[in-house]
Amino acid sequence: MNSKNYVESTHTRLEGLFERAFETKKKKVSLTGCSSGLGLGFFLSQTNSKTINDLPHFVVVADKTQALRLLQTLEFFDPHRQVEILPGFDVSVYSGLYPGPRVVHDRLRFLAKACDAKPGQIFVTSCSGLMQKTIPESVFIDSMFTIKAGDEISPELAKKLEALGYVSAPLVEDVGQFAIRGGIIDIFSPAEKYPIRIELFGDEVASLRSFNQQDQRSIDPVQTLSVIPAREILFLEEYLEELISQTRASLSDRHVDSFEADELMRSLIQKNYIPGAEFLLPFFYPKLSHVLDYFAGGLNVWLLDAPEVQQVVDQNQEGLKKEFWIQSPLCFDHILICSFKNLTS
Repeated sequence: MNSKNYVESTHTRLEGLFERAFETKKKKVSLTGCSSGLGLGFFLSQTNSKTINDLPHFVVVADKTQALRLLQTLEFFDPHRQVEILPGFDVSVYSGLYPGPRVVHDRLRFLAKACDAKPGQIFVTSCSGLMQKTIPESVFIDSMFTIKAGDEISPELAKKLEALGYVSAPLVEDVGQFAIRGGIIDIFSPAEKYPIRIELFGDEVASLRSFNQQDQRSIDPVQTLSVIPAREILFLEEYLEELISQTRASLSDRHVDSFEADELMRSLIQKNYIPGAEFLLPFFYPKLSHVLDYFAGGLNVWLLDAPEVQQVVDQNQEGLKKEFWIQSPLCFDHILICSFKNLTS
């Protein structure tokens, strides 16, 4: 048997093992002997099993490096396969730094794709990405809307976009920006790869085209524009009073400079975004969601080296607890961080 036939035979036998396990309604299958992302990447990208590809795939790896390596492997074996990566925040909640806008936007894109997950589509996350809770699923879905040719644009569009965290700009050059210039509206939604230019005929959408934000030149016509929140924190009127009350109470119990405390409260009352507001997420909503809540149907959950995943989750939690007791800033690790022992036990 030559090497190609051996690979195909091994791949077919592995498919058979999983299919038989699924047919017997076995919900947990352990495969030992290889903890490399190369093997999993090859299997997920090449399997033709309808049973296995009947559901989206959710892959958990130890860290960001492994997640990117798995992405490269999947793209190598199947460049056309849809793969989404959920990043964790790029700074610690206790570091005094703020999550980068790119990380926030990538997380929002992941959530949007998860809401509409297709069979066989692959979603990858590191432990830190998995542990971070996010905007409630119901709020996210209620905030989403689409724009397509023939739609009538409301005069309240700018106000609606600003409520979703978008920022008005003369030219759209980054995710989360929009620009309105007469009969042209540019919007860069986190759900889209490129910003979208809407051409109007009166108040009606005549056409939509993607464009390059660097030179502002059009790329291709598109059918629809998916508009999703540009931030995980939204100033919702029904929660605003509680947000202000909880923040004020927490500030009174902590050693925070009075000037900084006043500036923070003024910004919240005026519904102005402040850098690092993502770390105040529990104040903005009565209950947060986990990323898995965004998948409406079933999932194939793959843990690449399950013992290592559990070890990293435990280490991350312990590290956050130590930082909490050392610095104790305006954060809540017991609310934001959740345990996933049930995934591996």
